Amino acid sequence: MDLRRTGLPAAHADSRAPRRRRGAVSLALVLALAATGAVVPAAAAGATGQPVVGAAPAAAPADSAARADAGLPARSDPAQSDPARSELARSELARSELALRDPARWDFESGTPGSVPAGCAAPAGKAPAVITAADAASGRQSLLIDDQNASAQTVLGCSFSARAGAQLALSIKPTAVRGGIAIDLTGTSTAGAGGIFHLIVVGDGAVRWYDERGGWRPLAPAGTVPTGVWSRLELGVTGDQDAVYLSVNGSYRGSAGPQTINPVRTLTGWQVASSGTATVGDTAYLDDVTVGPALARRPNAITAQYAIGPKYYLATSSTPAQMPTTAVQVPWPTAVGGKRIIASFPAHGDSATDTGNRMVISDDGGKTWQDYQSHNPMPQVPSIFITRLQDGSLYAMNYHNYATADPTRATIESATSTDNGVTWTQRDGTLTSPEPLAAYACERPAGCTAIVQVHSVVEDPDGTLYQTAYGRYQGDTKLRQILLVSKNKGLDWTVRATVANNPNLSTDKAFEGFPEGVLTRIGEHGFLMVMRTGSYLPMYQSYSSDDGYTWSTPQPVRTTTGQPVSSVFPTLERMADGSLLLLVGRPGLSLLRSRDDGKTWTPQTWVDYQNSANGFMMVTGSKTVMVFGDQGADWNRPLQYRVWSRTVIVHGR
Repeated sequence: MDLRRTGLPAAHADSRAPRRRRGAVSLALVLALAATGAVVPAAAAGATGQPVVGAAPAAAPADSAARADAGLPARSDPAQSDPARSELARSELARSELALRDPARWDFESGTPGSVPAGCAAPAGKAPAVITAADAASGRQSLLIDDQNASAQTVLGCSFSARAGAQLALSIKPTAVRGGIAIDLTGTSTAGAGGIFHLIVVGDGAVRWYDERGGWRPLAPAGTVPTGVWSRLELGVTGDQDAVYLSVNGSYRGSAGPQTINPVRTLTGWQVASSGTATVGDTAYLDDVTVGPALARRPNAITAQYAIGPKYYLATSSTPAQMPTTAVQVPWPTAVGGKRIIASFPAHGDSATDTGNRMVISDDGGKTWQDYQSHNPMPQVPSIFITRLQDGSLYAMNYHNYATADPTRATIESATSTDNGVTWTQRDGTLTSPEPLAAYACERPAGCTAIVQVHSVVEDPDGTLYQTAYGRYQGDTKLRQILLVSKNKGLDWTVRATVANNPNLSTDKAFEGFPEGVLTRIGEHGFLMVMRTGSYLPMYQSYSSDDGYTWSTPQPVRTTTGQPVSSVFPTLERMADGSLLLLVGRPGLSLLRSRDDGKTWTPQTWVDYQNSANGFMMVTGSKTVMVFGDQGADWNRPLQYRVWSRTVIVHGR
């Protein structure tokens, strides 16, 4: 829901400009970037079209090792758990059923200098990269990308037989980089053919990847691919095709997602390009290119921390179903392991006046899901957040609260269940504020207050409940994060404190204030809260040592490598070993872990790259969590709305 339309940012996501469904970026974006001298995405500049050239046949195996690591059944066909892979995708793979005995290889030794390698081509209107004898990683010749033409981007694309997943390896020697040298894996998605994974090496040797929703994102730091020397790059994609993993000179450097929200069907080619027509002077040599089968498993740097299971779908729809933010486990004798999972997600567009949410259940650990809408306690509200309390009862809260004649009071809706979600008791309570609450137009004619409740409640042993909320008091120009407390089992709530409120923290246009805070206990009287500050902006965290009455000055969340963590809807869970797990959204969904109550965090590990914004995480065992996400909000304009879950095993300490 986009609350910014009435002065608040979205609790569910950001409403962004409609996105194109194809892999290429719009021509308007290309022209805008060119006008500013910025790096133009190679895919955006028209480099997505690929000639159909026979190479080595290959059928990519599914990443069965990673699935086995996650304690989940292997599947021989990556389309089995993905209904969006159509018969067309299956037929594409069927044409590549022969085992790949030798990888496809381009060593550029057979052509004459100045010629285009056999079986490769430049798209219409582009200048091709050509064979050269000026330098080589091995042998006598290599491929030269030399952009000296201000009216034509230098591009070369080569095709291989369609496959699910691939390993692309190449040697590269940048000699002059003013804009960047782009390296792509191309193929097909449910939206058609185009660029799938789009990486670029920039002048300082850093590597970035392109996210259609957020532009260029960091992948590897400066110096990763230095100028003037040969480096060996390996781009590996597992059979589920949800990420590309980059290694340089045998060392794993990071991962990146597909450019677009639409599911990937097959990979069919590779491409190199200069940064675009506005930048002249990108020069690099390329040699010893090989393409092999799908990466058999995710890199050790990831599997040593997490075993990421396959996706299972809670909903597949032609109408909005997006941004899941709540789930709970309850005892259920006939369910696998004696546990039923109840989940809910918005079933409406990302608008302040849209409403309605769906409820589903799983009795087999999240592998299959059934409709449970007839047991939804508040089906007519935008979103609900459910918590299982220490007495075993369920507590559900409406995301919105509703205005009254007194601006310091609002009606807050909740529901309770004592039979594991079969029946519910509806309740209307009161939220009491120390300051007048700003007004907010919402789905009900009487309107809402500009305060919204997010995340599950935290419960003390004496039954006191704590709820995070954010929004605006009258006169606020940015969002403030507040903490609510209830002494009567969540019926009535009061504001205990403002956790964070600093409208002058940033001048970035995306800065919103401090929304979407998530809370966890730190010791007997302590709290940690992690908060969003804006889409693709750093997250901040704050501590309390007195049950939430006072809070430390918020500080950026940083990893052990010093990198800031971004950007939306954090979720916190404490594992059985005492460590904290943090899930954050956009881009995709990523996990971080802390063994010192949030003082330091491991670098982000992506669970999914095509999630639109918000996700949710729920502990399901001593070493397992279930992560929930989507594959496109309404402003992504996905060809099909899907809400998914996947199990993640958390390794080690």
